[in-house]
Amino acid sequence: MAKIAKEIHLETPNTPGTVAKVSAAIKEAGVNIRGLCAWGEGDKGNFMIVTEDNAKAIESLTKAGFQAQESDVVLLDLKNQVGTLAEAAQKLGTAGVNVNYCYVSTVGSDCLAVLSTGDNAKAVEVL
Repeated sequence: MAKIAKEIHLETPNTPGTVAKVSAAIKEAGVNIRGLCAWGEGDKGNFMIVTEDNAKAIESLTKAGFQAQESDVVLLDLKNQVGTLAEAAQKLGTAGVNVNYCYVSTVGSDCLAVLSTGDNAKAVEVL
């Protein structure tokens, strides 16, 4: 099943302990993280986070000194088995939907794919 949802974006300093500070702020809000992608580029850290309650997470992140923004992404629930992401990606490619980025979170037999596409509405329709 695919649906459009919101993803939190943060730009942070790229320093030791930043992942801990970001995740602690979300923990303090009592919010579960469903998926997270983080990386550093030079002196900047970048986070893309999908939570179970973005409003509460953003409030807590703001209190912790972070500036959070939201953007639309496609959440795709898949089975955690060989080929499921490839099949979904093939459908998007065949439909002419460009994937800007994707990251995946798996637990047991379940998999959550987070996709930013050139046409999220069409991606949901295709998937």
